[in-house]
Amino acid sequence: MSTTSLPAARPDSAQVRSQLVNALELDLIGPRQAALLSNRWRQQLRSVIDAHQLDPATALAALMALAGEKHRKGFYAVLTGFRAYSPQELSTLWLHGDCYRPQQWLEQWHRSLPAATSTTGTAA
Repeated sequence: MSTTSLPAARPDSAQVRSQLVNALELDLIGPRQAALLSNRWRQQLRSVIDAHQLDPATALAALMALAGEKHRKGFYAVLTGFRAYSPQELSTLWLHGDCYRPQQWLEQWHRSLPAATSTTGTAA
């Protein structure tokens, strides 16, 4: 009696890709790069608030709604300067290329705002 062995179950291609991407991102994004990205997003927030002459508390509340409950606390802490994202956190927020969810949230929020008030040419 011969026994036929079944081929080993192959991992799902999406699962393999996800594991590979996470491994690559953890190697590529170190603490310094994570801090730089966090600082860039913080500066972007300040710039938009200044350009649109927004109330910072109201602006943050609207932006936090876009982040979703799972990411809200960390996003708030990063944007208000209490801490920077860690490389591990960023690996879970990665979308594609060099695009991360915090950047996406900031861009979505910025697009929802009316055009900025121009202050060019006005006396200070």
